[in-house]
Amino acid sequence: MSRDPTLARSPDMSISSWATIWTTSPSRCTLTADNTRTVASAIVEGEAEIGFIEGEIDEPALAVTRLATDQIVIVVAADNPVKANAGQPEKQLLNELSWVMREEGSGTRSQFEAALRSLSFDPADLKIAFALPSNEAVLYALQGSRCAAALSRSAAALMIKSGMLRIVDIELPPRTFMSIRHKERAESAAARELRRICVDYAPTA
Repeated sequence: MSRDPTLARSPDMSISSWATIWTTSPSRCTLTADNTRTVASAIVEGEAEIGFIEGEIDEPALAVTRLATDQIVIVVAADNPVKANAGQPEKQLLNELSWVMREEGSGTRSQFEAALRSLSFDPADLKIAFALPSNEAVLYALQGSRCAAALSRSAAALMIKSGMLRIVDIELPPRTFMSIRHKERAESAAARELRRICVDYAPTA
């Protein structure tokens, strides 16, 4: 292997998942976590060899490989009384909620906004309390609050399983995890092997 690849990831694949990948991969890697927009920029600028994202990008210089699918879910604190009532329009519930959002440029946010548009709901109508730069920050901000958040099911899985958070029954379409690399740069053996291993550990809807 010619060199240890630097990779950038969007935060929705959990740190624990990456730790498992690290122990499986025969190569060493340097990991940087950031939002989809910044990850794509790092690949274009040569700051990283391979990236893992969940948002759509429009960058002709990048080769995109689809790895797996996941679901965006709306989550609230377990003691939050909000619920989707039978017959209640989804738009009405979306309007009633206050939101903790990921920052602009986040693939999670862009995918959620696209899902809202598919429901004929304008994302600009959301009552956003504040925006935070990581899934971990959003998850902890929900605790003890009356806010809602839209996050990857895999990112929220541990807190849902522990009973700290619960899912609000508004179904959103699945989204895709992707790896990206620069089309004009040779891919190292280490990066190819890492991408192959990631397919085994990436979440599926």
